[in-house]
Amino acid sequence: MILVIRRVGIMIINKDLLIEIQNYCELNELEVHKTLNEALRSGFTILQYGMGPNTAKPKERVVEVIKEVPVEKIVEVIVEVVREVQVEVVKEVMISDDTKIDELLIKINDLENNNGQLTNEVKNLKVEGDKTKSDLVDCKKENTKLSAGGFDLYGER
Repeated sequence: MILVIRRVGIMIINKDLLIEIQNYCELNELEVHKTLNEALRSGFTILQYGMGPNTAKPKERVVEVIKEVPVEKIVEVIVEVVREVQVEVVKEVMISDDTKIDELLIKINDLENNNGQLTNEVKNLKVEGDKTKSDLVDCKKENTKLSAGGFDLYGER
């Protein structure tokens, strides 16, 4: 125990507690005697009236803590895994005789010839259609002349 003598009287403080208070005051740049008085006053108020909503809030302080953190080293390892895989290949082979191929070639030639004939027929029909169209135009002109001269459809007056 440490005996502290002040003008007011004698105070007895535990040595460990006093060292803690001094360390706290050094860390926060406070004066020891003011901090002791303030702590004694607030402690006595709590003792006297109990904890209440009007009690002073503790002061916040910022403390810097520097710690060494162990770092795990991540090592990438490439592992080659070999797997045996069995693959079964099935290949279909079409076997045909040449007679079928010849028949198909003949059918293709016939269809190509028919296509050419049909193309010619379409051209001929187109020419006939154009001729019929021009005949129709001539008939309309003749009808217009006859109607203008007082003749009816049958050429009578």
